[in-house]
Amino acid sequence: MEYIKQYNTNEVYVNKKLAQKINKINSYKLTVVEAPMGYGKTTAIKIYLNKFHTNYYWQNIYSDSDIAFWQGFCRIISKMDKNAGSCLKNIGLPKDNIMLEECIELINSIYIKEETAIILDDYHLIDNKNLDELFYNLVKSMDSKIHLIIITRNTPDIELEELKLKKLVNYITKDYLEFDKDDIKKYYKLCGIDLNSLNTNDVYKKSEGWISVIYLLMLNYIEFNTIEISENIYELVEKLVYEPFEDRFKDFLLRLCVFDQFTLEQVKFVTDDEDVDFLIKELTQVNAFVKYDKKNKVYLFHAIFRTCLLEKLKEKDDDYKKEVYKKGGLWFYKKGKYVLSMDYFYKAGDYESFLNTLVQDKGNSITGEIKDRFIECMENCPNEFKQKNHLALLVYARRLFTYNEMKLFGKVCDQFYENLANDKNIDDKERNQLIGEMKLILSFTKHNNIEAMLCLHKEACELMYKPSTIMTNKSTWTFGSPSVLYMYYREKGKLQEQVKIMRSAMPYYYKITENHGKGADYIMEAEVCFNQGDILNAEIALGKAMLECDRYSGILCCALFLKLRIFIYKGMYEEFLTLMEEIEDKIYINELHMFSDTLDLIRAYIYSNLKEESKIPKWIANGKFENTRLLFPTMPLVNFVYTKVLISKKEYVKVVALYDKNIAMARIYPTLLCEIFENIHLSIAYYNLGKKEDAIKKLEDALEIGMSDKLYMIFAENYEDIQKLLDEIYQNGNFKKEIDEIRKLKKPYVEFLKIVKKQQSKLIMLSEREMEVAKLAAQGFTNNEIAQILFLSVNTVKTILKTVFKKLCIKSRHEIKDVLKIQNSK
Repeated sequence: MEYIKQYNTNEVYVNKKLAQKINKINSYKLTVVEAPMGYGKTTAIKIYLNKFHTNYYWQNIYSDSDIAFWQGFCRIISKMDKNAGSCLKNIGLPKDNIMLEECIELINSIYIKEETAIILDDYHLIDNKNLDELFYNLVKSMDSKIHLIIITRNTPDIELEELKLKKLVNYITKDYLEFDKDDIKKYYKLCGIDLNSLNTNDVYKKSEGWISVIYLLMLNYIEFNTIEISENIYELVEKLVYEPFEDRFKDFLLRLCVFDQFTLEQVKFVTDDEDVDFLIKELTQVNAFVKYDKKNKVYLFHAIFRTCLLEKLKEKDDDYKKEVYKKGGLWFYKKGKYVLSMDYFYKAGDYESFLNTLVQDKGNSITGEIKDRFIECMENCPNEFKQKNHLALLVYARRLFTYNEMKLFGKVCDQFYENLANDKNIDDKERNQLIGEMKLILSFTKHNNIEAMLCLHKEACELMYKPSTIMTNKSTWTFGSPSVLYMYYREKGKLQEQVKIMRSAMPYYYKITENHGKGADYIMEAEVCFNQGDILNAEIALGKAMLECDRYSGILCCALFLKLRIFIYKGMYEEFLTLMEEIEDKIYINELHMFSDTLDLIRAYIYSNLKEESKIPKWIANGKFENTRLLFPTMPLVNFVYTKVLISKKEYVKVVALYDKNIAMARIYPTLLCEIFENIHLSIAYYNLGKKEDAIKKLEDALEIGMSDKLYMIFAENYEDIQKLLDEIYQNGNFKKEIDEIRKLKKPYVEFLKIVKKQQSKLIMLSEREMEVAKLAAQGFTNNEIAQILFLSVNTVKTILKTVFKKLCIKSRHEIKDVLKIQNSK
């Protein structure tokens, strides 16, 4: 390897036609670099970054996982604007037009100070039409200081022909990256090699302008003084790049090739080599196949070289491969990246560490996206290891329940009991602890039967000597529901009894789960008091709940929802508006992503009651529930909120059509609150469709359930829509006392609605400039187009739009159109 001292094989040469394309990147919103592997796509973009010193954010894509890509993209946006990144993560991977619009609006709201590049490297791995649509629309609307650069082996499906016509894309294809004969001669000269015409022609013929082959032919020429080869590209890499290394270097490379990228700390951990700094320095200096990313402080293999190394690793004996993957597992375990750790341990055949990592993680990192892979690994894990790790089976059983894999859940529970019975090496104390843990898991199968759950929690408490080691108090207790009363109101006439049972039951649960769902019992009490019209005691219980609940929990969402309803009842309009803003801040700032849909449910409920249809989240208004992060037990609540929205939109036929389906779902885990609401909504629909007798019958059904527990407030909140029906029921002599109570409680709602209508009737307090920007945005103009029309900077337009959104209490341009339409009609 003495040739390293004589030749500079790390020199970078840029041909003239490529240089021209690179120089134009800052003039385009989108640059696509499309070519097969080994054509220097990444190198071309790094040349651009170095030349123009552009601020940049680089995302390497390593797999076809849409979720992993989206998480990485959100991290990039967070670096540009922390709040925008958090909000983007809350929205989630866009799966429909509504989510796409929100994502585009959010990204376009970021204040851009300087030329900024976002590089998506190996985008060909992603096959997602919604993401293609996102970037297509972003390119058309985003700030001209942002330059999206897509590096790919295939043509991305983002309407490139249209973007070319609009001169929005700088398209760099293989033709621009290929070397011609003159380029080859100049490149070799730069590296210290003079080629004659014959050799130049030969290199061009063998490489066809492919830079990786040209580079490898150069190494071959230096090593063997010939460019004659018979190998394919991978064989050539092995022969010219891998084989010349000493055994120590080869071992070093094979231990690292299992990682997508690696840090110096990681290298030291994995190799246990004292001369890591020297080895890394040698590697990055002697060839172009290992690069250092200074900004992110990570090393990366070229894809061709890594593929070659992985093939060489396969040739090693099983013990060597197991050791390599085990080291990877230990590294990711150390860093708390438990899913990756489990994957590496599994590949190493180290099932003991695989199961121990699952227990350490408590199954929290096992998302729905990797559910099938996780189940496959667990089912393939030899039983001899599962027999020794009872906790792992408990975690597995808990995750199977959340996946609704009940058949497999039953099988795993049976396996757990059998293993425990056959384990003679465990003392009674630990055995009881484990049985108690299983009792806790089985209690979830009794949802929402408080008494049945209490029995199992008591049994678990008697058996367990310490809190659960397989549960986390960071998971959602509410399944995403904004109401505890909704979750546990299942028998009419027994609500006060259920509140008492919950109050006595929850301490057992708190004790064995380290206060998971703390405050739920007080929320239940507060909701009952509020719905019975006992506002003072509702506020007292609510105050206790907010003191006890975790600020990252679903219980907090329930508490804030009830607080909003109390503000409405008490006519506290300014406090109501402030709290609506604060709820959003609490969710976004604390990154409570699982509760962003809960927040939308709260919005939909509140704004449909207040007849402010334009503020209802579009996915709920349009009945698009398939992408929600809310869990199954909450879906009946989603359904009745949706029918509430349909009532506000006067879509009465649809309300009638959905009734039977919604009631059937509400009875899977019996929830009487849903039945009350669905019957109220159906009665309103029937009345407006001219079916008065059916309307009265359904409202009486709702009253029969609700009045058995004195739940007046539900009817008071809907009074404006059911007043005439209540009057007729009253005149018929039915529910007279109860309707009197409803009429008393409805007065504050009527007053609050007057305040809302008064605010709506005013010409929205937008300045002349804000109104100009709002109207253009409502017409579909992009920020850039608005800036050009009004002779403003793009950042000024963004700032004005943020103010408009805040004043109108909305989130997107589409909502501007709705609000202005309502204003004009008035």
